[in-house]
Amino acid sequence: MIKKYAELKYGKVNYVLETTKSISELATIFSPATEWVDITGMDVKTGDVVKFVDGILQFITPDPIIDPKAILTNAVQEMLDTKAQSMGYDNVFTASTYVASTVDKFKKEATALVAWRDSVWTTCYLILDDVLAGNRPIPTIMELLEELPKFNPEGGE
Repeated sequence: MIKKYAELKYGKVNYVLETTKSISELATIFSPATEWVDITGMDVKTGDVVKFVDGILQFITPDPIIDPKAILTNAVQEMLDTKAQSMGYDNVFTASTYVASTVDKFKKEATALVAWRDSVWTTCYLILDDVLAGNRPIPTIMELLEELPKFNPEGGE
């Protein structure tokens, strides 16, 4: 019969192992000091926090860490890519490769997109620096996008 064990370390589940071996047999494979707990039939994952509540061992999945910078910068990148796609490019990166194009239309569009992209990222990082410095609250995605420069097909802001 397959058993499921959790290795406990520093108040967390360090490792989950499924095996036919017993806990006492695990001590002959791993360090005898390793603390194993039988979690067969339980939904326990690596990283879960271990707590004793009224003498009963409980496993608590911690809330995921939300990275507002990643969420906001992903939204900004999506905005840039969506604009480039609306102009027929795969994304703003591929559009930027047309800056050296010999076709005036592509060169002009790419130059405008690159100027806008640079202005957008400069503004975005100034806003995020203010957030990290505690000078302002974290904006919502919509608030951030509203504060960013608008696209100008002539290449200026």
